[in-house]
Amino acid sequence: EGLRARRLNTTRAFHSALVEPVLDDLEASLEGVAFGPPSLTVISNLTGQVLEAGTTLDGTYWRRHAREPVAFADGIRTLSGLDVDLVVELGPRKILAPMLAAAWPDSAPPAPVAISSLQPPSSPAPDSGSDSNSDAGFMQAVAAAYEAGLPIRFQGLFAAEARSRISVPGYPFQREHHWMEAPRQRRHERGHPLLGVRHESATGEITYETQLFASEPAWLGDHRVFERIVVPGAVYGAMAVLASLEEGSGHAVVEDMQLHSAMIVPQADSEDDHEDPGATLQVLLGPEEAAARSMRVFSRAGEGDWILHVEGRIAAAGPVPQASERIDLEGLAANLSVMEPSAYYRARAETGIDLGPS
Repeated sequence: EGLRARRLNTTRAFHSALVEPVLDDLEASLEGVAFGPPSLTVISNLTGQVLEAGTTLDGTYWRRHAREPVAFADGIRTLSGLDVDLVVELGPRKILAPMLAAAWPDSAPPAPVAISSLQPPSSPAPDSGSDSNSDAGFMQAVAAAYEAGLPIRFQGLFAAEARSRISVPGYPFQREHHWMEAPRQRRHERGHPLLGVRHESATGEITYETQLFASEPAWLGDHRVFERIVVPGAVYGAMAVLASLEEGSGHAVVEDMQLHSAMIVPQADSEDDHEDPGATLQVLLGPEEAAARSMRVFSRAGEGDWILHVEGRIAAAGPVPQASERIDLEGLAANLSVMEPSAYYRARAETGIDLGPS
């Protein structure tokens, strides 16, 4: 019929009519076993749904489990709605973990990290027995689970071992420190978290001044263009709005905003240089006028010249501007394609724009 098929590599006829002769013995072998309700959320492979309250996992249930089809894909769809961020496969080899990724619904959030608890080690040690290979594979799974954020009780890994302290060789001529030293320069006056300290002038101008460092605010380091820290353009708009609100406006309308030059935050010349040069940033608001007040953003590094980055106008208090017509969001979305965030970040990195978690 033109269907691609592959013969199942197994010596057992699970879930087929060939297991029916042993079903009575299977059910009878579980008689006398006390079954209680599960303490965790269980997704049944019979229904693909969360096990209903009152369902007993007794001999009758496992009889059906051995004979009826496995609702694996339905179970994965149910799992995708339970806010799961880590899946650990309990089994002798890596089989179900790849199947989980293949069955994960496209409409759901990205598939969680899937780990096999018993897997062959990636590089078995020479002359090692099967037990050590299994141990190494299990340790790889523990490391992957810990990296994914699962809290590990490490004491359990060494419960059956006798441990003692040993002396490690010293290196008398090495005097290299590895402490993380904070930059020595820090802003002295805090003021507004983004704008800094407010100053008034005799001419009616208002100035907000702050200092930016490569390491402060921390999110600045997550916006790099060709390995240089560049202040995102949205920051200037945010500064204009916040400055207007700080001056008592009920809302802010920024007009005719023009970006003259990007602001590159100075960085230390080398990793050994703990002096973070930083830069001074000023937001200047012109005197209040009837229609609007001017807004400019300047910066300078050290004792260098002031550089104009942005200028525009902030409209005086008035009604909030309304759109001339309703925007068809569904029509806009129809022309867009779905893209995984990680793929977007990679694509940006390939063009020299390195975006971090912030």
